[in-house]
Order: sequence, then C-alpha cells, then structure tokens
Amino acid sequence: MNCILLYGSNITPLIKHGGVFRLASELRKNSYSVQCIDICAFLTCNQLHRLISILEKVIDEKTYWLGFSTTFFEEQDKEKFNKFIQDIKFNFPKLKIISGGSRTLQLDNVDYIFKNYNEIEIIEFTDICSKKSKLKNLKYSMKIIDGTEYQEFHSSQIFYTPQDLVHPLDSLPIEISRGCIFNCKFCAFPLRGKRKGEGIKDAETLVEELTRNYEEYGIKHYSFLDDTHNDSVEKLKYLDKYVYKKLKFNIEFTAYLRLDLIMRYPEMINLLKDAGLKSALFGIETLNPKSAKVIGKGKDPKKQIEFLQELKSKEFSDILISSGFIFGLPFDTVETVEELEEFLFSNENPLDGWHPSPLGITPPSLAAKKSYFSEFDLNFEKYGYQITDKGWENKITGLTSEYCVEKINQLIKKSRSSDRYKFAGFVFNYVKRFGISTEDCLKNSWPENLKKYNLTHAIYTECKIYCDNIEKTIMTKL
Repeated sequence: MNCILLYGSNITPLIKHGGVFRLASELRKNSYSVQCIDICAFLTCNQLHRLISILEKVIDEKTYWLGFSTTFFEEQDKEKFNKFIQDIKFNFPKLKIISGGSRTLQLDNVDYIFKNYNEIEIIEFTDICSKKSKLKNLKYSMKIIDGTEYQEFHSSQIFYTPQDLVHPLDSLPIEISRGCIFNCKFCAFPLRGKRKGEGIKDAETLVEELTRNYEEYGIKHYSFLDDTHNDSVEKLKYLDKYVYKKLKFNIEFTAYLRLDLIMRYPEMINLLKDAGLKSALFGIETLNPKSAKVIGKGKDPKKQIEFLQELKSKEFSDILISSGFIFGLPFDTVETVEELEEFLFSNENPLDGWHPSPLGITPPSLAAKKSYFSEFDLNFEKYGYQITDKGWENKITGLTSEYCVEKINQLIKKSRSSDRYKFAGFVFNYVKRFGISTEDCLKNSWPENLKKYNLTHAIYTECKIYCDNIEKTIMTKL
C-alpha cells in the first residue's frame, strides 16, 4: 500500500469525509494505491491495537506515508493518537507521518503538516517520496506545507472503490461548489469573497458523479459541502436544469443555507425542495441585532425567526431545519446569551435543532501553523477583545471565551435531553446510516429516537463490522 489515510470523528464514526476521499481520488488517478480507514471506528470499539496489527502487515518499503485527517478529531483523543503514532514509528522508523485538515490537531511525531486544499501538493509530495520526481522545491523541505487553490476543481470528482466500504445508507459528501461569495467577520475559511458562479462544478461532472454513485452503490443521499449552497438564484436554477433534471433518479441532501437570501428570493424555496433538500442548516448565528450587524448579517434576527416560523409551518414542514449560533460576538452579554437559551427551548422556536459554538479568535502570533484568518483574528482589539491565558475576554461586555464554552457544554447537554431537540442538520445524514427514517427524525426528539433505535449499540455494532471488513479488505489484497 503506497499511501494510508486515517480519518474520522469519535462523535460520528463511519461518516465519510470529503477531503480524505478527494485526495485519495487524485492519488489513485496518479497510479498510487491508497487505503482510507476510519480510525475512529476502531477507537469506538476500543480496537486501536488491532488497527496497528493490521497496518503492520501492510506497511513496507513501498508505503510512502501514513496520513491523519484531523479536522474532526477531538482534543480528548490526542493522547491515544499520539500513542498510536509512537507505536507505528517504533516499528517503522523511516515511515513518513503527515497530517492535515481544516482544523489541524497538534499531534506529536508528525513529519509534515499540510494546510488548506492539497490536491496539487499531495501528488507532488508523493512523487518525491516515491522518487518518481526529483523536483527540488523548498516547499517540501519544510515541515509545514501550504496548499494552493486547485484550478481543476470544476471537473474534479470523488471516485470510490470497493475497498472504501461504501454503505448503501451512507450520505456521501460532495462539493457542488468551492469557496464562498460572502466574507463574514468570524469566518477563517479560505476562498472567501468569490464572485457569483465562480466556483461551481461543471454540470456534466456532477451528473457523472451522482449517477456513478447510484449505479455502483445505490447512493441517493448526500451532504453538500458548499460553504453557502444557495448563494444565488442563478446557481440553483443552473443545477435544476442541467443536473437534477438530467438524472434518472431523485437525490436527497443536507446543505448549509443563508436564510436571509431565501427571504429576499422566495423562489429559492421551491428550487431547493424540488432538488431534494431534506435537512437545512442555517447560519442565523445570533438573535442580538447589534452583533448580527457587526458580523455582516444585517437582517433583523427577529424577522428571520418570524419568516422561519411561517416557512416551517408551510413549505418546509417536511424538512428538518437547524441553525448555528455563535456565543461571544462583540455585543453579546451574559443577558443576551441567557435570552438565546430561553428562546431555544420556547414554543417560539421553529428550529428542529441548534448548534452553538464559541467565537474563535486566534491571532497570527499564536497560530504559526495556520494560513487563513478571520477579521476577528486579525483585529480583535478593534472589537473590544483582549487575549488572555484562558482565551479571550471582551473588555466592553465582560464576556469571556471560558464562560461561553462552559455555557455551550451545558446547553448541549440540556438540548440532548429535551423533547424539542431532534436529529437535524448533518446529524440527520449520520443517523440515516443506521436506518432511522426521515419521518422519525421529523416526529421524534433526540432522546426518543436514541431509545427507539438503540443508537449507541447500533453504532458500536456497525463500527465492529466495519473494522472486520477493513481487515478482510487489506488481507485479501495481501
């Protein structure tokens, strides 16, 4: 095996990650053998030692590197992954260990860290490792390797193989477009501020990928990875005419959407429904109008909620809706945070789910291994923040990141025991993998479905089956 890619999330093991399989597709296209493995499936079954034994049988002088996609790794698992790398390094001291992802966990004993999009760099790096190329490039003599924008994105696809163990109930990741036309002040993603229509894939490419996944694996459900799927009416009409109407089957999908754009262009409603939208994740972010305005979301949050109430009672009655919320925005106070919490559990809340997160501020001086920064990262003092040894503090409102994290942890625990909270957002895609019906996701709360489907046991059982199948796949190839 030339390349081994480990990925996963201990919160949602078995879900496929788009970046990993995008890189695997490019490597395979360039004649490299690749095995993608969900390491968190092994972690869930407490079988990391088993994975090490499996890898020891397949790693040899033709294995150029072992990589970790750390985007969804949890800090609490860092020690286990470091021990895993230590054991691999002990048996294979010359094996190169690499890591990357949109959020790179600082693992020990990693030889190279890849940042940002890396379709180009991963091939160049592997060519050098395999001695296929004698390219002299200073970039690859450094520990941190910066990615560049992939110019062939419009015609790129993810190609799965039988060894990827695609399950018929998987919701596969797919990029309909890459980049974002907006530039929200809290966002540190690359490729912001694009022009409308600039980053959309060719229609023929999308039809080919969707058709192949259906014909080979029976896949009809997707996670759209677009930063903002509904960034224009023109984009949705283009997809309707040249993609969805060309398919001989109907797809279903979950996507990130801007609610204020649906309010401005209501024709989006039927375009999204007709396309197969089943779960929508909005970015309302705050109910504080002052905070909303300063981050670039000037539409009155109360008007957004009123619109959403009507939308949920009518056109989106059979679609799960959820939203992200950021705690700690410039005008947030303890009082506004408590008001948001009160709203979320009230009868006024039309959302099926909500996803709180603390405002992230990482100044360049504290992020040597990061390339892209948000407006708040770069100019935090301008908005009243100061950096402390515990995170950040808003000198004007007195709110701290420590308080926000603690409040969010309490809120998540309270939500998951609430009869108002459901499997919404991309969690809906995940639980579909275990046979939970759309109807039950719409009707039942999180705790009700958790009990009805014995989900904890189902996840453990499916992870064990996956681990067995990975071993069979690798041993068969040997």
